Amino acid sequence: MKTDYAGSILLSLRRIIRSIDQHNKQLGSKYELTVPQLVCLRQLLLEEEMTLGALARAVYLSQATVTGIIDRLFDKGLISRERSTEDRRKMKVRLTEKGARMANDMPWPLQERFSTSLAALDEAEQEQIDTILKSLVHMMEAPPLPVWPFGADVSADQIKAPE
Repeated sequence: MKTDYAGSILLSLRRIIRSIDQHNKQLGSKYELTVPQLVCLRQLLLEEEMTLGALARAVYLSQATVTGIIDRLFDKGLISRERSTEDRRKMKVRLTEKGARMANDMPWPLQERFSTSLAALDEAEQEQIDTILKSLVHMMEAPPLPVWPFGADVSADQIKAPE
C-alpha cells in the first residue's frame, strides 16, 4: 500500500499552524497586542532603530501593513518615530522604554515549549529539521504553484476560466 506523504505532510502543517495560532492568541490576549505587533516589537528590540521598509522586510509583512502596526504601537506609547535626517521620505522607528520592557518580557510565539524541545535534539537533528523546513518554505513560495486537485502537471496560469 502506497503511503500518502503529501496528505500526511499537509495534515502536519495544518496542525503546526493551528498550534501556532492558538499560542499566538494567548500571547495576544496577555499583552493586548496582535501577533504582528508583537513580532514588530521583538524585531525592534533586536535592531534598536529601523526604517519602516527595513522592518517590513525583516518581519515578512507589507510596508502598508507595518505602517498601520506602527501607528497603533505609537498610540500605545510603545514606539517612537521620526523622519530620517538623510532622507525625509523615510520614517525611523525605535522602542520607547515601555516598549522595550514589554518586548523583553514577552516570549517569541511558541518559544518556551518549542525552544526547549528543539534544544534537546542533537545538532544534526536540528540541522535536518532546519533544512527540511527551508525546503518546504521554498516549495510553498515558488511560483507557479500547481492548482490542486488537478495535479502537478497543471499550473494556475494554464487553467482557463469557463466561458
